[in-house]
Amino acid sequence: MSERYDDEALKFIETRKRVAQMRRAEAIKKRNMTVAAIVGVVIVVILFSVIAVSCGNNGGTEETTTAAATTKKVETTTAVETTTAEESTTSEEDGEMMPGKTMYINDDGINLRKEANTTSGIIDQLLKDTEVTIVGVEGDWVKVSRGNDVGYVKKEFLDGSKSTGNSSEDEENPVETTAATTVE
Repeated sequence: MSERYDDEALKFIETRKRVAQMRRAEAIKKRNMTVAAIVGVVIVVILFSVIAVSCGNNGGTEETTTAAATTKKVETTTAVETTTAEESTTSEEDGEMMPGKTMYINDDGINLRKEANTTSGIIDQLLKDTEVTIVGVEGDWVKVSRGNDVGYVKKEFLDGSKSTGNSSEDEENPVETTAATTVE
């Protein structure tokens, strides 16, 4: 009888060992799954942060700087030039930037951008007096087309007519010159 008791005790002990091993394996598996889930969430949060930073409009600071520089320049110019600058801004806001209207680039090396911000990719660089057609307006940016290219240009770099090529005229209107050189 003691032999039978020893066999049953050994079977019981072996069974308990197997159950304990299975429980340990399940606990390890559960722990690994939890760690993997936490790592996955951390990676997703990092990706969203990187995307949010890269999609943010970093050009806002540059635009503010440009506006401040333009305002300062207007204050230092004569009263006649200040009035002229205000009138041209008002006429642009009153509908000069209508879709389908032909406009001209007012400075050399102006970037035609993929999106309406200063950090987006550059499609092409446009020369002074390049003819473009307005597609739409988005805040300070104008969506324009030139040939097969469609992109964005800041409003301040567009005029309703070609320049006369008179360099003294450019010197007489420092408001436009300041805006063109500050942004780009």
